[in-house]
Amino acid sequence: MRPLITPLTVVLNAEKVYALPTIKDVDGDPFKVIVLYAGDVILPDFMTFDYVKNALKIAPTDEKSVGTYNLQFKITDSHSLKGGGSKSRIYDFTVIVEKFNFESLHKMKDKLKQRQKIQYASVEVTGISD
Repeated sequence: MRPLITPLTVVLNAEKVYALPTIKDVDGDPFKVIVLYAGDVILPDFMTFDYVKNALKIAPTDEKSVGTYNLQFKITDSHSLKGGGSKSRIYDFTVIVEKFNFESLHKMKDKLKQRQKIQYASVEVTGISD
């Protein structure tokens, strides 16, 4: 089973950038990162990968973009330069593009209000002393 990266949710007409963590090869070999979508290096129109910064920019603007995208980051070291053949590791990554949902926003707002009321109540109660 391949390692999974926590899925990323992006709202339509918003932009997010996912930067890969620092990558270090234990042998000190140079490495290359490739992003795959459906087994190909061609990403959906609203996604671009900066190979210098190792960062994936996601900026969906079309409703046709709404959906789930299963990507893979393939990291390959250049061990072959030393005659040992290259080694690769693939990480699965899911991007979810959603429409902005006002109903979800209102539910979240109500939960925050409830949480604030509970916090205020506990402050008032803990502030009473004998």
